[in-house]
Amino acid sequence: MSVSPRWAVLSGVAGLVANVLLILFFAVSRPWTSGGDLDWLGPANDATVVVQFAALVPVALAVRGRVGLARAVTATAVGAMGAVAVLQVALLVGVLTFDVQVWAVMACFAITFGWVLVASRAGRTALPRAVVRLGTAVGVSFLAGAAVFAAGALLLPPDSVALYVVCGAGVVVGLFGWLGFPVWPLVLALKEGQ
Repeated sequence: MSVSPRWAVLSGVAGLVANVLLILFFAVSRPWTSGGDLDWLGPANDATVVVQFAALVPVALAVRGRVGLARAVTATAVGAMGAVAVLQVALLVGVLTFDVQVWAVMACFAITFGWVLVASRAGRTALPRAVVRLGTAVGVSFLAGAAVFAAGALLLPPDSVALYVVCGAGVVVGLFGWLGFPVWPLVLALKEGQ
């Protein structure tokens, strides 16, 4: 990479912390109720995601130079990464509600995960094998899980068993990608440093 691996480490560590905060938020805060003592976990996750995605921008630019991706591909991904950071800040300061912000963020996540997949495949000869394999697995997992979830949500009757089964399967498939995503820049930094 032509950029300091510190950006990749910062993005990866922030992503791991964000994942832990999000899991704790849903596991112990019970966000579907209001006024819990641990409600701060949600905004803490949002703030950490800002750091994760802002730090990922220089990593994406460095990877682009390394693997020779088209500028438009990386520009789209960098725009999505920047948009995630801006949308999370807008949520934190109350400019956007969660119900509005979440759909835009999910679209930006899909673009970012797509970029990780494309960059990993394009970098088969330029990136370390572990980076390529993990990036491919993360990208495919998240995008496939999102597609299954969306298909279930759009095509199946509300509150049906089939809806819960299909959407649940989408979540399980996509979860590997979601949890593995912050590991990708860490592996990139580790392998590039060797």
